[in-house]
Amino acid sequence: MSVIDYCLVLFHAEFNSRAERDRAALYLAKDTRPEWGDDCLDECSDEEDAIFEAVDDCVFPLTLKTVGNTGLRWVCDGGEDDDIPTDWPERLKAMTGTTVICISAGGEINWQVMQFDRTAPEAATKTAYVTRFYDDRERDHPIEDFERQFTTPEWEAAMFDGDEEYLLEKADEQVERWLAVLKSIEA
Repeated sequence: MSVIDYCLVLFHAEFNSRAERDRAALYLAKDTRPEWGDDCLDECSDEEDAIFEAVDDCVFPLTLKTVGNTGLRWVCDGGEDDDIPTDWPERLKAMTGTTVICISAGGEINWQVMQFDRTAPEAATKTAYVTRFYDDRERDHPIEDFERQFTTPEWEAAMFDGDEEYLLEKADEQVERWLAVLKSIEA
């Protein structure tokens, strides 16, 4: 892949309770993220310390909203690789999580989707999908057909133009599409 022109990272996490979801939202949000010194961290529980470490020095989400009783969604753009942990749902102690990364580079849109399930035998964030092209029209055609449900002409234009307003407006639709596809694959 060539140099990244634009990157958008969408997150969806489900927590065990509303209180756990709200605590994660508090730590993610720019206006409420604690700025603790070393002395304050010494007084915190291991769990609070782990949640703080999960967001410390990370970019602030562009959007952050609750979904249903225990769901949380947030969107980040660009940033350096270290600024946006792809395993954020896992780090925030969510029960399940999905990370959708959309990258425009060299005139192409590429996707990477990662999932986390705390109840799985090996509870770790794992890659569920990555765009792969083979420079072979016959082999690439099914990939392009599959990705058309995500990479609509409007989404593609917004990614190439860096139209953050449109992308944020459509972020929930993208997450819902990916969640539906991933659920159908599991069934």
